[in-house]
Amino acid sequence: MAKFAKDKTGTDNVEDVVEVKVQEKKSLANRLYSKSAFSNKEQRPKVIISTIVLLLFVIVVALFFVMYNFGTYIPGVSTVVDKVPILSNLDRSAQNILPKTATSEQNVTGYHFNVDFALNSQGSSTTSGNIAQSFSGNVDFSNPKNIQLQSLLSEKISSSKSAFNIDGKVIQTNNKMYLNFSKFPSVLNTGIKLNQWVTLPKPQFNFLEDLTNESNMPNINTLQVAMKGNEILNGTSVTKYEVTYPKADFSSINLSKALESLSGMSNMQSIISSKTITVDEWVGVADNKIYQESVKFSVAGQTPTTLYFGISMSSFNSPFSITAPSKTTTVSGSKSTSSSGSSGSGSTSSKK
Repeated sequence: MAKFAKDKTGTDNVEDVVEVKVQEKKSLANRLYSKSAFSNKEQRPKVIISTIVLLLFVIVVALFFVMYNFGTYIPGVSTVVDKVPILSNLDRSAQNILPKTATSEQNVTGYHFNVDFALNSQGSSTTSGNIAQSFSGNVDFSNPKNIQLQSLLSEKISSSKSAFNIDGKVIQTNNKMYLNFSKFPSVLNTGIKLNQWVTLPKPQFNFLEDLTNESNMPNINTLQVAMKGNEILNGTSVTKYEVTYPKADFSSINLSKALESLSGMSNMQSIISSKTITVDEWVGVADNKIYQESVKFSVAGQTPTTLYFGISMSSFNSPFSITAPSKTTTVSGSKSTSSSGSSGSGSTSSKK
């Protein structure tokens, strides 16, 4: 054990202690250096090259990490990465993904949709009071240019004074629509019978046409897009984005037109109270298709009203079998028709 000289006050000599510790540190550094490959002049070039390669590897991995997990767009790097097939999905930035999404959506010929719509209005005691309206359904939808669909739907409307539900099925094919209601309020007094197929001369359930209209794709360059991270949605790896539209542009996009069709409100742009609208979108990592999107906003007016519209997509390009019902009746019930529907054709023949 080292012994230290004491001064006249009986304390250790501080300078001696510091000097010993410095010597110990130097000797430890020397020992480590002497044992390293870097001290060998022949091995030193290999060590330097290995160190540089390791640093480059760490930098590349860091770049990929921020591109994939934070959607960071790195000019030059993102362009190069996107051209390598095995790496093309690493760049999740909006600049890279949204153009691909637009192209991918145009190539889809069929979907399975799950739809949710909710309207809540808080009225005063002198009016009808609070009103809540909700719509949900699942839809098999094919051939956007010649609409064919089959759907199960449920709509509920309630206020402080009354409430009613509508449940049923919808088939649209060959430019005709068929409805079959399992629940329908008698208060509407339409003459509709339950569990009976009804023929409509022109399709009214057209929000899917607006939703899939390729002519209403938004201008990506004018949008504010924030990547919110990667997640798993119904077993599919997706990236969530928040897309903010100026109020002036919102009425021209598919989601707004579909919402107008579903809610019966025209000129959605004029009734929105906020200056911008934020749409949440979930885009597939592997195929850049939209798997889900939703929007929620407040509506201007005398009573506070909120709207929510959400829709999820799956079973892309599946060959859905859509067949018109064999027996139908008109809404008034004064005429009856029989229909021999084939898959996807919906050909009809009338009998008096």
